[in-house]
Amino acid sequence: MLLPRPASLLRWSLSAVLGIQAISLLFDHGVQPLIAVTLAALELAAIVLFLVPRTLIWGAILLIVVLALAAAVHLSLKQAPSLAYLVYAAAIWVVVQDARRTRPIGGGR
Repeated sequence: MLLPRPASLLRWSLSAVLGIQAISLLFDHGVQPLIAVTLAALELAAIVLFLVPRTLIWGAILLIVVLALAAAVHLSLKQAPSLAYLVYAAAIWVVVQDARRTRPIGGGR
């Protein structure tokens, strides 16, 4: 039986956690609805890109941008951004490094 690589498990579990958070953002009444819907949509789009091996790098970039935007929203509300954002960013970095190590970027087939 072939087991998935640890980075693959990390990618899928991170995507699940961030996806749940994106959906829960829609029910957060502390954020303006337009901002909540925009961030949630961007985050869900980034997750889809992150899960597809061919677009993983673009998804990772978009996820980092979404995390930065979420931190900015927290700061605008005079709240401290969650330290979990740093953990998410580190996990994204690990997945990207594994992808770059296992398959060349730019058309290695």
